[in-house]
Amino acid sequence: MRVAIIEDDAREASRLSGFLTDICREQGMESEMRIFENPLQFLYPYKAEADAVFMDVKMPGMDGMDGAKQLRKVDPDVPLVFVTSLARYAAKGYEVGAVDYILKPVTKEAAETALASVIEKVKRRLGGYITVKSSVGFVRIPLISLLYAEVNLHRVLYHTDFGVIDTRGSMKQTEQILPKECFACCNSSYIVNLRHVRKIETEYVTVGEEKLKISRAKKKAFVCALNAYIGFSGGGKLMNEELYFYLLRIVYMFWQIIASIIFALSLKRRKHFVIRCVSSIAVCLGLSVLLGFLAIQLIYGFYEVFGKYPMLYSIMNLITHIIIFVFVTGGLFVCFEEKPITIIYVSVAAYSLQNIGNMFHFIIGLINPSLQFPSLVSVSAASVCIWLLSYVPLYVAAYFIFARRASDVAEVAEVYSAPTVFLFLVVILSLVIIRSFSTAYSKQNELLSITLNVCNIICCMTVLFVQFLLAKEVLKKHETDTVRHMQEMKLKQYEMTKENIDIINLKCHDLKHQLLVLKGNKSLDEDYLKQLSESIEIYDSAIKTGNEALDVVITDKNLYCVKNKINMTVMADGSQVSFMSPSDIYSLFGNALDNAIEYVMTLPAEKRLVKISVAAQGSLVSISVKNRYEGELKLNKKGELATTKRDDGFHGFGIKSIKSIAQKYGGSFAVYKENNEFVIGIVLPKK
Repeated sequence: MRVAIIEDDAREASRLSGFLTDICREQGMESEMRIFENPLQFLYPYKAEADAVFMDVKMPGMDGMDGAKQLRKVDPDVPLVFVTSLARYAAKGYEVGAVDYILKPVTKEAAETALASVIEKVKRRLGGYITVKSSVGFVRIPLISLLYAEVNLHRVLYHTDFGVIDTRGSMKQTEQILPKECFACCNSSYIVNLRHVRKIETEYVTVGEEKLKISRAKKKAFVCALNAYIGFSGGGKLMNEELYFYLLRIVYMFWQIIASIIFALSLKRRKHFVIRCVSSIAVCLGLSVLLGFLAIQLIYGFYEVFGKYPMLYSIMNLITHIIIFVFVTGGLFVCFEEKPITIIYVSVAAYSLQNIGNMFHFIIGLINPSLQFPSLVSVSAASVCIWLLSYVPLYVAAYFIFARRASDVAEVAEVYSAPTVFLFLVVILSLVIIRSFSTAYSKQNELLSITLNVCNIICCMTVLFVQFLLAKEVLKKHETDTVRHMQEMKLKQYEMTKENIDIINLKCHDLKHQLLVLKGNKSLDEDYLKQLSESIEIYDSAIKTGNEALDVVITDKNLYCVKNKINMTVMADGSQVSFMSPSDIYSLFGNALDNAIEYVMTLPAEKRLVKISVAAQGSLVSISVKNRYEGELKLNKKGELATTKRDDGFHGFGIKSIKSIAQKYGGSFAVYKENNEFVIGIVLPKK
């Protein structure tokens, strides 16, 4: 006898528990007493495990009468006894089907009378007792204690919660003895007490702590009998098996799609994206229904084969997982305009996330089958809530930890080699295989199944972290390599520019002398000679700062400025940066001036102004390059200066190169806006 005592007074609860335990022992019954401090603790979540409920009426919060009304909504048949200090509180007991009430202080006689009423109702519900003849004589078996009967040839083993009783008999005789309202055959050898069914699966039914095989021929009748019994006892109906197979695959596909969307948010979308997206989701969900239908047809069509070789069920699940992965990946190809390697990278991350949530919920279902969703047993609000809690917080966390940085995915996939992504696919496939096959061979060992699934979760989390940590390192290395390559190119450009400027200056010097001779020739056009002299003066006016490398870069950029009507002012003491290498000077000033010139070229000619300043103060050298700037500075998601160019794929590295050189010499770097001017400011320590 399993009794729930709902009493806020610990002393009264202990007193009643002691009386009921003594009474059950005197009547030869095993008993289990569970004490709850209030109705909420007993009802949420409600488990129909008690044979009787003894409830105090007057309690803080939800009182006994309200608690009884809530109890009847989920279990209209369990015997209920009120415990109260005043009889008038129990006068409305008939409204909730109470079988009796006990006045406080509780006496053993009152408890015995109430328990007798409870036992009588339980007997009517469960059919009372059966008497069988065993090797030790006649044995009276309470039906409430009988788990199942096992028939083997002409022997019948009655498995009870107090032991196994061996008798002679046949299946037909045993079926006649046991009441059909409470017992049903799950195969040709077992008759199960429906009251003790904890879980039903495709091939097995869990009775108490044991798993019994369900035969193809008996399964439909057994499920109907269990449905009828659960409905009679107030526990709700079983889910239709076909609906279960459909829902199982739809749920799996649904979370796979959501995970893919999370990681694909930053990918480049194709035209008519909404139509493509809706169509792809519809196709994937329709596919999941088809997979459920095919699974049912295979299992029903080859039931005996599947029962004999459970590995086939695992192979079917493996194929299902692969098909779902392929179709969701195909949907990403339809919706997003990215290279195949990028799509596969996103799909692997999405599958890892979905697999973590799926296995986490599966472990919860192993620990407590009533919280599994979808399930063949009745669905409760608690099971749906646990199902959502297994995924939603995980997906939200993944979005903030990983998916918000998924804008780097496309860049990383470009850098990744195909073998690296292939390695991730192999890891995921291995996890699917382990999970699918462990399911078939861990039905009798829940600890093994939980262990394998925990290992699977750890592996999937490792895949996610490796993907994104590796992404960060790859991007960092890519940027470093690009900056270094640019600096090398700047060095070559500096050497070429220096040679060209020297050659031009030499030629210009010779031309000036030749023009002086030509001016004496009156037959030449004076205006033409004047224009030619002015042009030569431009090339011969090399800027001298006291540093050859700085002279080269400023002279080079000044030629472009003069040609494009850009006013460049130079106030630079080049000797202050003599401790820097020529290539670093050329790269730093070249990138800064290129950035300034490129922007002012978008302005009217009268606003095109670029300023260069190099000065020393104490042990510090200050470098600034300024240009006219209209508008506000914009920062990207990383807090860095955003490019104003439409195609930003290869931009931004000039600023990074400047910053890298400043850090190389132990200096600091900043960009800011001041008095309608964009400023690149660098402060270096003298060396």
